[in-house]
Amino acid sequence: MLVSNLQTNYPDIKLHRQIGSEIDAVVGRVGIEAKLWLRKQEADRLFSQIDTFLHDGYVDRILVVLYQPTPQWENYLNEKLARRGWLQRQVRVITV
Repeated sequence: MLVSNLQTNYPDIKLHRQIGSEIDAVVGRVGIEAKLWLRKQEADRLFSQIDTFLHDGYVDRILVVLYQPTPQWENYLNEKLARRGWLQRQVRVITV
C-alpha cells in the first residue's frame, strides 16, 4: 500500500535503491524505510541502516514508517536516534 501510494503520487520515485544496504524508497534526497512489527533486533538493524544511509551522503533525511511496532522497541529506537542527534532533524519516525 505504501509503495503503490508513493508511485501514484511521486512518479519519479526510486524504489529499493541500493545504498550500501537497501533502502525502501527515495524521493529526491529523502529516504523512506518501512518496518513491520519492530522488535529489538529489527530496531538495532534499522539504526545501523539509518547510519549507513545518512553517512553515505545519498540521502539527507529519512522517514521511518513503523507498522504495529512494539512500543518498548519503538522507544528504544527513538532514544538511540535522539542520542545521535538525528531524531526530528534528519530522521522522522511515524507509527501507523
